[in-house]
Amino acid sequence: MSGNDLFVLSLLLCAVLLFLLTLFSIIADKVELDRKKIRLLEEIKSGKKTLRQLTLADLE
Repeated sequence: MSGNDLFVLSLLLCAVLLFLLTLFSIIADKVELDRKKIRLLEEIKSGKKTLRQLTLADLE
């Protein structure tokens, strides 16, 4: 392999790693959002909060 081939290969590897990192970040954000929704629904179901007591911070 020539030096140019190694350079192109390293650029492709960096692009793949960046893509995977972005993908995992998106998945982690979705999981965190789902956990917040579940926690909020559990608080409403258990009677700790009513729909009128919800704040804007709860809904974000």
